[in-house]
Parts: sequence; C-alpha cells; structure tokens
Amino acid sequence: MSKLEEIKKVLSSNPDIVWNEQSARLPYHRRNGSYYSVGFRLAPKEPILESQALQNFAKRLIKELLPIGPTNISQCYEFPGVKRKVIKIGTAYYVETIEEPAKERGMERWITVSIYPCQVMAENMGFRSVIEVKRYECPEPCAQVKKCAFKAPKKRGLDIG
Repeated sequence: MSKLEEIKKVLSSNPDIVWNEQSARLPYHRRNGSYYSVGFRLAPKEPILESQALQNFAKRLIKELLPIGPTNISQCYEFPGVKRKVIKIGTAYYVETIEEPAKERGMERWITVSIYPCQVMAENMGFRSVIEVKRYECPEPCAQVKKCAFKAPKKRGLDIG
C-alpha cells in the first residue's frame, strides 16, 4: 500500500475529523521533470477554540500518522511573535516514489498533512504554517466565535456619515 493510501486510511478511520485533499503535478525547481504534490488539510468536526487544545489535538493526530513514516514533522506550538503570539500548525510531510511503467525512473509524490483548529480556517488558509493569535478574520463565524482565541476582534471604525 502506498503512503498516500495509508494516510487516507488513517484519516478516514478517525470520526472526529474532516479533511480535504488537493493534488497537482508540478515542475521541479532545480532539475528537469515534475512531481506530484498532494495536500491534506484537516480539522476537527467541532472547532478548537484555544492554543493548548490545538497543540494536544495535533500531537494526537501526528502520533497516528507516525507509523506511515513521514520524512519530516512540524510540531504544533505557540511562540511569541514580534507584536503578538503565533501558533505554528502541526504538519507531517511525506515523500514516496511512484513507479511508472512508461518511464525508466519513478516519479515522486510529495504529501503534506496540515492540521487546523476548525474547518473554515482549513478551507480558507490554504497550506500556511502559522496562525497569529487573535488575528484570523473568520469569513464564516460559528456559534462559538466569542470564545475563539484565534479570531480577530471586530474592527471599530468611526462612523462618519
């Protein structure tokens, strides 16, 4: 079974998450040829509202993905930014060779699994690796928006009319 199939199996067996997959064939930057890029953005079914809970969630999911053999892992952690706290999202990276019968050399598939605190953020942030605390302007606020540590407070402007 390929790493891609194994990842899908792990994600499908977890009832607490939702995920989507994107794939593309991209050219190598420093050599001839191309590779397949596959990205998974996953989030809990119920939004995670604070940093420590996101870190625990990401740690648990990465532990489930470890047996597949990632080439690199970015742990989820919080660190001080220049003006505000920042959360590095948890991400697992994989590389596998795909054998193609028409070619002498196999193609590579680069797989990224990124873990977000909610479905809306996963869908709208793409594959970014950091979230500024209290700076995410949620396009579809949920019922728990007032408790969310990631969402930016509403901007108050002068009403000049």
